[in-house]
Amino acid sequence: MIPNEALAGIDEKIREVVRLLNKLPFINTISSCQGHPRRGPIRCYISMETSNEEQFLNFITKVFQKYDRLDLEYELPLISLSKYYGWADDDLTSLGSNFVLELISPSTEEEQMENGRKWLERILRRYLDEKILHSM
Repeated sequence: MIPNEALAGIDEKIREVVRLLNKLPFINTISSCQGHPRRGPIRCYISMETSNEEQFLNFITKVFQKYDRLDLEYELPLISLSKYYGWADDDLTSLGSNFVLELISPSTEEEQMENGRKWLERILRRYLDEKILHSM
């Protein structure tokens, strides 16, 4: 769970997604950016590490399966997940596998990126609600 004072330093439009991801016991977010309008594609990302890669990939698979079944009324940005190795800062030590989740809007339109952030937030809430219900 991420402390409230740490949440205050996270970009406002991605803050709730980061908070929800950190509720999962196998995810620790490292850095994030909500994306900023400019010329060219808008990119939003969340870097995270997991102590249980199998559980993490199972979670991601379930999220994308829900994505495939949604009847969307709006266009979402491209969603990408990449595994990476090592850190830019040698003072940091990894607790496990490291991944970057990106939302990439091919246009400069902020609305598509906002739809992607809201979609991800809604899916995470649904996933967490289901997990809580099944554990009761």
